[in-house]
Amino acid sequence: MESIHLGRNAASNVVHCPFNMAHTMPQKTLILHLTKCPDRKPNQSICPFNYLHVVETLYLAVHEAQCPDRLDFDQMVYQATETKHDVTLKVPELIDDLDETWDDASTYQQRSNKPTIPVQNVIKTINQKPCFMKPPAGYTKSERKNIAQMHKRHIKM
Repeated sequence: MESIHLGRNAASNVVHCPFNMAHTMPQKTLILHLTKCPDRKPNQSICPFNYLHVVETLYLAVHEAQCPDRLDFDQMVYQATETKHDVTLKVPELIDDLDETWDDASTYQQRSNKPTIPVQNVIKTINQKPCFMKPPAGYTKSERKNIAQMHKRHIKM
């Protein structure tokens, strides 16, 4: 079934429902109307390639194989391109330093020229200056204020 445009020119946006010609609506709302139209019979289906095609459910598979709008869909989905692109692959550079151990702090210090800090010192500094994001729930406003001031003083140290 084809849509019938109402108005003076063929480019009008007002169309008829294929189930009931008394139903008129803008073309942009036709898809929604077709799914909810009360005059739609239960044995009728809408073509997946063109929503204006209303077919009996038994013949839907036959219609899908012969639908004239399927060609547009197939061309869009199965585009065969003849373009070929030259691909240049970069060969990764190999590092000759394969005998390096990551656990050896002296090797790291020689490469980075930065002093290494033992892990124990880092843990001590973290424990000395803990970072509290949010005070525990259940405190009054004045208690939360005191906790925040205490943390500010603690962080400045």
